[in-house]
Amino acid sequence: YTSIETSTTVRIYLPFIVRPGDPDCQWAINTTSILTSSVNTSVSGQAVTFTAIVSPSAATGTVTFADGVSLLGSGTLDSGTATFIISNLSVGNHSIVATYNGDSNYGASSATRLQTVKAATTTTLTSSANPSISGQPLIFTATVSPSDATGTVKFLNGTSTLGVGTVSGGIATCGTNNSCSTSGLGFGSLLIGATYSGDNKYGGSSGTLTQAMTVNTTTTLTSSANTATLGQTITLTAAVS
Repeated sequence: YTSIETSTTVRIYLPFIVRPGDPDCQWAINTTSILTSSVNTSVSGQAVTFTAIVSPSAATGTVTFADGVSLLGSGTLDSGTATFIISNLSVGNHSIVATYNGDSNYGASSATRLQTVKAATTTTLTSSANPSISGQPLIFTATVSPSDATGTVKFLNGTSTLGVGTVSGGIATCGTNNSCSTSGLGFGSLLIGATYSGDNKYGGSSGTLTQAMTVNTTTTLTSSANTATLGQTITLTAAVS
């Protein structure tokens, strides 16, 4: 077998049978490793799951996870897969390395991926009038913190996009320009959302509010008799539309 290593002392068996793990034969089957991330780009404080996939899946043992040369932790292989969860990666770019350490049958291998971590943000959403009447002009305001965040905010009515507002001084609005319209929202209880896209420094975030929309009405009043005499029964009717 081409991977058998030689040494100064060789013991020969008759019949000659070589099996992985024989103490006198340093034989290791080659492996390959793949490393994936549950979310990339992530934000500071967010839990990220790194998954190492070792092939062949019959390999056993452990996989160590490192940030560059700094050891993060380890995971035990199960059907060729080992995971490690971390939530305290600092803001910046991280070279994450997963190293399979091998076992008596399988050789070591490693994989690397770049994990980007951005600073966390919060987005809050307010309405200029809530409840409001259908057709009434509205302005939705998204406040992104920290206030030096830049980029855009997408405003949604449920899953329908209302438009996009540009963040300036931590504020983005919808309803003040043609690119983001609040007309035709309908009526009832509406879920309005604002999703901040993030920038080079900050990660994305979102906020929601429930907008109560009522329909404008008209009321007309009529009398069964006008003019009436004293003591006459009169029916007053209010019609609401």
